Amino acid sequence: MDNTGFIEIRIKGSKDNMELAPENFDIRDIISVLEKAEKLLVSGEKKDRPVIS
Repeated sequence: MDNTGFIEIRIKGSKDNMELAPENFDIRDIISVLEKAEKLLVSGEKKDRPVIS
């Protein structure tokens, strides 16, 4: 399968008046964003979807 594009996600901001960093940003928040992006990119049956990595 050929690559047809890419997505780059940059998360910027602050939490409790501190710049976001691995120490104060939970990986589960990133997972949630990626799950939403997957649903926007490809709809339909999961077995028919291309691999997104």
